[in-house]
Amino acid sequence: MASEPQKNSAITGARAALQQTGVTLSITGTTLEQRLDKRLQQRQLQYQKNLEAILSKGLRLIEKAATDQPLDSDWLDCFLSLAEKSSNSDMQALWASIFAKESCHAGSFSIRSLRTLSEMTRKDAQLFQQAVALHSRTPGDRSCKIIIGYHYETWGFFSDNHSEALSLNQFGLPYSGILWLMEHGLLFNSDLETSPLSPKQEYQIRLTGQLHSFTPTVNKLKLRYYRFTPVGDELAPLIGNIKHEAYHQALLTMFAKVMKPTAAKTN
Repeated sequence: MASEPQKNSAITGARAALQQTGVTLSITGTTLEQRLDKRLQQRQLQYQKNLEAILSKGLRLIEKAATDQPLDSDWLDCFLSLAEKSSNSDMQALWASIFAKESCHAGSFSIRSLRTLSEMTRKDAQLFQQAVALHSRTPGDRSCKIIIGYHYETWGFFSDNHSEALSLNQFGLPYSGILWLMEHGLLFNSDLETSPLSPKQEYQIRLTGQLHSFTPTVNKLKLRYYRFTPVGDELAPLIGNIKHEAYHQALLTMFAKVMKPTAAKTN
């Protein structure tokens, strides 16, 4: 149980948070209507302050960009109504990036992506950042993946199933986090697998700008992975090109057991 000083501290913090949003439990000298008006006014002032901070950052990002394409009015209306509620500076930076990118390249972010971001706290955004740091892509596929393992079967007098999986928890993405990402539409609801890869087939994967090429050393190799949804793919570039060295090394070490490298390029 919480000690008395802890309770008092929590009460003080809660009262301060309520006061910041214009909520007061004091009824001395005011009517209910007056307190409501004050709360609504204070909330609108905070929303305006949030928007001005976001749009100021966004305009600085696009001031050197050459574009004369107007923003879609419906998209902009939705953006303003959702972004205004964000008072955390880190989250405001994400909203500013969205505004800048959409201003330069219309259609970069769907309204569904805006709504998903509006439901995320700073802690949620940090969790998504962990997922983005583990992502990879294959050439010709715009969707991000998080590879988690492989399996293949050997046939003979005794058939055998061979598999290996990486624990994402040791790389900062616990299973509870994966479930959260699925629940909020950033990852598809189950892990997937590639079609069987043969030793005659080259497999390419891009990890943080570096393209790796492999050929399987076993038959009918299948890689298992989590796949980002279209919303996840839209929001991922906001996080930046973050490299998780430990995960990438573990992934390449796992690949070495069933594939041999054929080339590597950086671009």
